Amino acid sequence: MRGSTRRLRFLAGQYLSLELGGQTAQDCSIASCPCDGTQLEFHIRRIPGDAFGEYAFTRLRNSQPIHVCGPEGKLSFDRTSTRPVIFFAYDTGFAPIKSLVEYAISLEGEQAMALYWMALAAGEHYLDNLCRSWTDALDNFTYVALTSIAGPSPSEGQWSELSALERVLADHPDLSGHDVYFAGPHGLVSTARRLFMDQGLPADRFFAETLKYF
Repeated sequence: MRGSTRRLRFLAGQYLSLELGGQTAQDCSIASCPCDGTQLEFHIRRIPGDAFGEYAFTRLRNSQPIHVCGPEGKLSFDRTSTRPVIFFAYDTGFAPIKSLVEYAISLEGEQAMALYWMALAAGEHYLDNLCRSWTDALDNFTYVALTSIAGPSPSEGQWSELSALERVLADHPDLSGHDVYFAGPHGLVSTARRLFMDQGLPADRFFAETLKYF
């Protein structure tokens, strides 16, 4: 979903509280880059029984007013850092990560960037082509698409949550010189923080957004 505003000042990785048609307001991460504060992009999953998502997909109309509050959130990109960056997104946690990636690209830095996106099912990397275009356009950018399963081990491109984190660790055996930006549900964020710190990541270089809508 995209919305047009006069201009909103926000940091990459932040979120807004949106109220649609009298529905209970919901926190939604901003998926667009702060370099364009007039076009706001949000990624909303349609979940059975979720009145907010159902309204957005079936009743929201062009030019209909949307009440917003914010921005909020402490997840933001350290533009002073030249360290390699790892981005990890779980499902629609890709929204704040997309904002961070696009902002990082706009800075034209030279540090390596690696994006891991874990979708809930095959075919649900809904902006897969965009991610692959970053890989094609940038010499220092890599993208790994992961698909979630309930099992304990990866098979044919499918991964459990733990094995997905282990894939990141296998690709980056020494995290002492990295920055990590992570967006996912609370349990996954906590596990990732522990595993990444065990592999050398300083605590103050793990930047996370715990998704409230999981």
